[in-house]
Amino acid sequence: DAQERDLIGKRANEVGPLAIFRERIEIADENLLAAGNFSRCPTVEAVKKCGADYRKKMRFDEDVFRECRILSCFYRKEDITSEKILDSTGGVLKPMTDQNDVYVYTIMFKDGVDAMDNVPLAHAILTDHTVPGIGYFLGNVIHSANQVTTKKKLRPPSFIIFDFSAVLMNAALQQFNIETVNKHLKRCWNVIHGKYSAENIRSLSFIHLCCCHVMHAIARSLNAEKIEKKTREAVLYIFAYMLSSDDINQLYDTLGLVINIFGDPNEQNAKEKLDRICSLKLNIDEE
Repeated sequence: DAQERDLIGKRANEVGPLAIFRERIEIADENLLAAGNFSRCPTVEAVKKCGADYRKKMRFDEDVFRECRILSCFYRKEDITSEKILDSTGGVLKPMTDQNDVYVYTIMFKDGVDAMDNVPLAHAILTDHTVPGIGYFLGNVIHSANQVTTKKKLRPPSFIIFDFSAVLMNAALQQFNIETVNKHLKRCWNVIHGKYSAENIRSLSFIHLCCCHVMHAIARSLNAEKIEKKTREAVLYIFAYMLSSDDINQLYDTLGLVINIFGDPNEQNAKEKLDRICSLKLNIDEE
């Protein structure tokens, strides 16, 4: 019945379909099984379907949010290594009538190097996934934070970590730094060349791209171009350590080799150079 299907679905989402299948076999009536009645022992596919139906049933409905106001504010402590992580997730809510896709946007605060040292700051449920729409949410968060901070103006986080979304990047830069992507890139270039003091650097936020999201996007692009598997692996390796390296001179050298290998149609020793670059022991930031 429906109640039993819900129980199977709930349990399947807790321990997995295979574990449920094993449990149902162990408690099944042997007499019924001997008679060919397997109704009390659903297949793995049926258990998976129960799990999917349960997840769909337990998603929030739009009616829950008609009278909700998302009010979030947080306090911060003085720290120059603080980070904010901004990401969005789809599939959490049922589609709303006459609305775009519904995403839940989350801002997490990370302080220090411990992977578990994260604090959720604010959430928003949006159907407007444009720079103004997301920027309005971020602006509200900044305004709320300014209401509780002891300083006249909130010092922005040292870093803001994103996935590969240009919209999130533009919205955050406009709200936290009041600047464009091009201006931000120019500022990063000036930082590399030591043109700013420590106080200047701490006064604004810098963007960090999530390494996993970037690698996934690159891998999808390589697969779409049907690049040979060994070459794909080499390119992903190169991008991985370029994202993680903290040695600027080594990055310059690596970029030059990459341009030479992939950008010069007359290069005769591209394969040997690619093998050599993949065998280098690089100065990688372990964090």
